[in-house]
Amino acid sequence: MYLHILEFTYAAEDRSAVELRLSQMDLHGVLISTQQYDEEMFAVLASTRPLMEDQQKLLSYAMLTSCQTKRRFLYRITTTTTSNSALVSFPLGEDNEWYVSTEKMTYLSLGSYFLGSAQFSWLAAHKQSVKWENVFELAPLRANS
Repeated sequence: MYLHILEFTYAAEDRSAVELRLSQMDLHGVLISTQQYDEEMFAVLASTRPLMEDQQKLLSYAMLTSCQTKRRFLYRITTTTTSNSALVSFPLGEDNEWYVSTEKMTYLSLGSYFLGSAQFSWLAAHKQSVKWENVFELAPLRANS
């Protein structure tokens, strides 16, 4: 499903303050992923409609270090084991990204609608990928995900 994506980053030490502020903002997108990379947090907001208004709200918040929009095709992949271990050998393409949502659910972000043949074969063959879907309801992250 094509979605409007808003990726933003902030310092890991500011996580509590930023998450509190995000919960108080009237954002139209759904927070689908937050991941820590070294000393920085990477978060992803998704929506079926453009996120220009949400981007303006986030850009006015000084604790964010970056904020960019994208329009991407997402697959939601549910696994039987942790996503990180189940998807480690997945053949990511040049314009592909993972947005880890929960321990057993990850979003595969593609620049185009189609999975490559190696990707399709991998998903069909790996028993750890229980379900992969391109039409789904956006589910917000729970607190402390």
